[in-house]
Amino acid sequence: SGINAEYGSSGINAEYGGGMLAFYYFYIYDTQEEEPYQPQQEEEEEGQGEMEPRDFTLEELEEFNGVDGRPLCVAVNYNVYNVAKGKSFYGPGGPYEILAGKDGSRMLALMSLD
Repeated sequence: SGINAEYGSSGINAEYGGGMLAFYYFYIYDTQEEEPYQPQQEEEEEGQGEMEPRDFTLEELEEFNGVDGRPLCVAVNYNVYNVAKGKSFYGPGGPYEILAGKDGSRMLALMSLD
């Protein structure tokens, strides 16, 4: 009975909890003063030129997956974020590459990258 019976004794799966912490640190905490639709410009990153604020369809967002020098963005709760600073996490070959160019709201809410 109670929370432990429903979710197990650990409460939160450490693997996915760590992913949530990484996402929080590398994007939300690190860029709290910025508007969600204004990705940071990083001159040293190829293909990371300034992007105009705009709306994205899911099909358009798929192009922002960091492959072949393309910008690296993740959408969460109707906001699109530039996660180029966390390229080692969200870029090709990174542990959270499945979030790149996608709406990660459901995956992050369920703490499941499946």
